[in-house]
Amino acid sequence: MSFFGLNLAARGLAAQQNAMNVVGQNISNASTAGYHRQKATISSLSVAGSNGQRAMGAGSDVTDVQRMQNQFLDAQLMGSGQNLGRWSAGKDALDQVVALINEPSDTGLSSDMSKFWAGWQDLALHPDSASSRNNVLQAGTTLAGSFNRIASGLRGVQTQQDSAIAANVDQVNRLAAKLASLNNDITQSSISGQAPNDLLDQRGTVLTELSNLVDVRVQGNGGAGDTITLGGRSLVQGSQSFALSAGQDANGHTTVLWKEDGSAAKIAGGEIGGEIDIQQNVIPAYMAKLDEVAVALRDRVNAVHSAGSGQDGTTGTNFFVGTDAASLAVNPALLADPRLLASGATSAAGDGTVAKAIAAIKSEALVSGSTLGEAYGSFASLAGTHAVAMQDKLDAESQLSAQLTVQQQSVSGVNLDEEMTDMIRFQQAYNASARVLTTMDEMISTLINNYGAR
Repeated sequence: MSFFGLNLAARGLAAQQNAMNVVGQNISNASTAGYHRQKATISSLSVAGSNGQRAMGAGSDVTDVQRMQNQFLDAQLMGSGQNLGRWSAGKDALDQVVALINEPSDTGLSSDMSKFWAGWQDLALHPDSASSRNNVLQAGTTLAGSFNRIASGLRGVQTQQDSAIAANVDQVNRLAAKLASLNNDITQSSISGQAPNDLLDQRGTVLTELSNLVDVRVQGNGGAGDTITLGGRSLVQGSQSFALSAGQDANGHTTVLWKEDGSAAKIAGGEIGGEIDIQQNVIPAYMAKLDEVAVALRDRVNAVHSAGSGQDGTTGTNFFVGTDAASLAVNPALLADPRLLASGATSAAGDGTVAKAIAAIKSEALVSGSTLGEAYGSFASLAGTHAVAMQDKLDAESQLSAQLTVQQQSVSGVNLDEEMTDMIRFQQAYNASARVLTTMDEMISTLINNYGAR
């Protein structure tokens, strides 16, 4: 007499129970970020025949728990995350620049420049007026202060990028070390014969977070043996990670280096890539344009003013001092003694020729064929245009990321309707296996009882 039928039914119960456990895992993680749906593979078992007997079935078992994944979609989402990180960092910085420039506005630099020219025009009409002289000096001080404010603000945005880069470098190192640790855990789990699906999900979540910071590339099949590179150099290789460090360039700004040998890390994407672009390219370009306008203003006004004469007959006095937009200021000597302000070519009463000439600078093409007002207007509109373009890139990438997420979820996401269907199917199979087990038990009991009665 054989208990083979009982074993076969028991295996059926165990297989359906294990498959039901997978369904329960999926349902409990339906809202877990980064979770990939798992699918139980139930396979038929068999035993080899002997003594001329045919091989026969030995029931079933869960032979694999598959992690549902489309590596191509995952790679596309990772690339989209890198772009989102870059455009988001750039947009945040450019929004600050646009707010800093604040044009068009009654309190912006353009308005201050118009008031400056108007002050000289008024002085040309009233060269002997003390109030007109004071108004010119005040307008000049306000205008120089606006240049100072914007230059300081631009440097502040640049300094923010320095701090953000340094903080994100620490974050990259933490995530790289976490990936190396997870790779080791995944390898150990696989060696022990366990499916490391949950560990792979954790690894995917960490890798997504890392890709939002820097433009990493994954070389491999999505397992623990993959090499994660940054700028063509290994950041994570198996259970080993390679750290970055934050250094400083010749101008005192933050740079990203490989800690191992101090060589520059090549980063073009992610939040750090966006921060580096703002810090090294965008802000310096804006500052150069602002300096160009400030220096042109300083040089041209000084050239005309120094050729004129103050009320006391003093000549050769510059109106502005400073080397760039950040240091531009009205000559302190003029502020101390407004009589030094040159309104005319001579100190004769009523001579407003120099003031008139300075007022006329407003219409002179001094910066690449443009007036000072036009040159500054071009600078201000450039920042706005750049911010709009960055927002457009961010919006487009957000839409692409949303589409890719929908596609990925169709493969990896948990569909509760499907899980409920599987749950009912496994439940019915379990009940049927239980019924087989009960029937087999009754049959054996009948046989034993009848045999014992003889």
